[in-house]
Amino acid sequence: PAMASAQTALASQLAPTYLSQARRSRYPSLIYEEPDASDISLATVQQNALEGWEELCTRDPRLLAGPTTLLSATSTNATNRRLLSAEENRALSANIGTLLRLLRPHFLHPSAHKVLEYLIRRYQVQQYNVNEVLGCALPYHSTNIFVKLIRLLHLKDTMWDFLSPAGRAGTPLPRTVLAQRCLVDTGFLIFVCQTAKQSSGLKSECSAMSSFYTTLVVEALQTCKNVSSDLATRFLPFILHGLSLNIGRDYRAGTLMIIATLIHRVQLSDQVLDDILEGLAKSSSEMLEEVLLLMVQIAHTQLKPHAVFPYRAFTHLARQPALVSILADMGNSVRLEPLLAPMMAALSQRLFAHENYRKLMISIIRQLPIGPLLPALLKALLSLMQDESTSASATTDVGKAESILSTMDELIAAVRDRFPRER
Repeated sequence: PAMASAQTALASQLAPTYLSQARRSRYPSLIYEEPDASDISLATVQQNALEGWEELCTRDPRLLAGPTTLLSATSTNATNRRLLSAEENRALSANIGTLLRLLRPHFLHPSAHKVLEYLIRRYQVQQYNVNEVLGCALPYHSTNIFVKLIRLLHLKDTMWDFLSPAGRAGTPLPRTVLAQRCLVDTGFLIFVCQTAKQSSGLKSECSAMSSFYTTLVVEALQTCKNVSSDLATRFLPFILHGLSLNIGRDYRAGTLMIIATLIHRVQLSDQVLDDILEGLAKSSSEMLEEVLLLMVQIAHTQLKPHAVFPYRAFTHLARQPALVSILADMGNSVRLEPLLAPMMAALSQRLFAHENYRKLMISIIRQLPIGPLLPALLKALLSLMQDESTSASATTDVGKAESILSTMDELIAAVRDRFPRER
């Protein structure tokens, strides 16, 4: 009995200590040391988050459209995610994802840390929204705050488990580790591509994410021993997105860099190549000189001899008013024949389809370095004239026949003026 009484007394003395330790280790924290975090009430963490959000909104008005209801919840208790239905958790996660995407450009700012602290405390995002949190933080993988964050995340049995060693070591994560991960885990690579795509809009671009995405993908492609055509096909949706309208300049420039790397690592299928060239041609008004330089590289590495420039890509490119003048400037330092040959082949086939094509051909003859291509051009023009004349004769279309002769006379005159010694 005496022994039992002594044990009871000891347990009663130790109980407050155990309870205090339990309370003090209850809350994971990004900002505070863990023992101190439990001394900070949820109301205080929430008030700090609201003040931090207001500060970020003054820096970036785009944040005003964010789901601020997450920050202004009135409950004094944390949300128990286990008690929510699957549908309620999906809706909550969608709002959290939106908020974190808005937060991504400002991840290094102390005010953003206040918001993250609140999301951790109230919504347990370190457990239920690991993908969304890392989508926000990944561009900053080499910083100490990123290391502190991944220490809080539930990474076990997820595709992010490879980050655990960096968290345990407490050291920043080199980009080479992430690039190597891209090579062994396609799911991770696609996640990075999709996350960058989310922040690629003209009005919503996160430059840090675009830069991280570009650098990581380029490094992965450069270090991969064998880039397969299947991998190139997986990249295609993201490449085409990067060439569409209303895309941020950094993301678009990054897309051009990725294409430039890809075409030197794998032979693309005809369909993939056609899609990329069409996307480039459509986007050419934004960065025409860069697009044309990339097309020259594609022509050097991908187009087969005697290839004809894809029809849809050519029609978009031919509409660019500055096309010939920029190519003329490039011709002083870049060998253009591999690009001009398929372009002129496509142009020859459509010479009589529209007046603009005739004007474009004359400008090319007069301004661009087509000397080595002249025999093929004259042969194509002669063949075209014969075909069109035969067609006009068959339909007794006198006006068409006269138009053909007039066009050919004009083209021949342009050739003679440009190459008088070739007469």
